[in-house]
Amino acid sequence: MKAKLLSLAAIMAMTSGLASAASFSAGDALPVTAIDAGGIAVIKGDDVEFKAWSTSDIMPGVVFAQAARPEANELISPEFKAKIEGMKNIKVYSIVNADDAPFGAGMFIEGAIKEGKLAKPVVEAIIDEDGEIFENWELEESSLAVIVMGADGKVAYVSEGKVGSSEEAKILEAISAL
Repeated sequence: MKAKLLSLAAIMAMTSGLASAASFSAGDALPVTAIDAGGIAVIKGDDVEFKAWSTSDIMPGVVFAQAARPEANELISPEFKAKIEGMKNIKVYSIVNADDAPFGAGMFIEGAIKEGKLAKPVVEAIIDEDGEIFENWELEESSLAVIVMGADGKVAYVSEGKVGSSEEAKILEAISAL
């Protein structure tokens, strides 16, 4: 009986991480997802509008896909994210899963995305109001994924969850290979 319980515990431990893993890995193409509810932030004069967007538009660079929750922001240091956003010749996409936001936070999220787009126009800011990207890519709720896209249109590196110093080094190494 004890041996069966230990075997069951070992199987559960080995498979528990698989359920939350992204649906792709290094060398794969990203699953294509069209976003109609929300979309990409586009500057129009002094304002920002959102228009339909597809993940097929992602070019080589770095994708930050994160839940619209405070705890998702805590998974990566603001200094590291700013470092990547400030890199020359690197396209940066910031995808926010507004479907995973606290109740009533929608207008604040949209306002923050608009402010961010005006402050950093080179960052492609995307709101996914229905959580389609997180669902299609099988990303964890209330989390963060950092994806480095290669020149061949395939994932060069993916990290999901907390980005510590070792992950930062791996992300920077993948970026330097672009």
